[in-house]
Amino acid sequence: MASKVRIGTSVQPLEQVSSGDPFYIDSDFGKRSSVNFEYTPSGQTFNNSTVLCSNSSSTSIASNIEFIGVKHMSGAAAYISLDGGTTNHIYIPVGSSVSLIVVEGTNVHVKGSSSSKTKLTVTTGT
Repeated sequence: MASKVRIGTSVQPLEQVSSGDPFYIDSDFGKRSSVNFEYTPSGQTFNNSTVLCSNSSSTSIASNIEFIGVKHMSGAAAYISLDGGTTNHIYIPVGSSVSLIVVEGTNVHVKGSSSSKTKLTVTTGT
């Protein structure tokens, strides 16, 4: 079982000269910017699961965690709620992923954006 997670992300700003023109790499910015870091939860425990959700109700995926990573596998876009499903806080487009370090005790829920099933792979750390 893994005891830490390595998270990396990169950003490459794009610019568009006129409406309808293609997007180009922003000449003022140049190359992409990236950030990488490692995180070890206090309990050094990670769990993986697959979650199916739809827009009919929110699905609890974790509570009392320090880290959560969600990968969108198939179906419609999804939302992550960090307050027990009360509000849609984080939008996850089809095919994307998100990694969060959260306040311990956070009650994380997910909800799909359509009535069809959305499949997510979830990694949590405690």
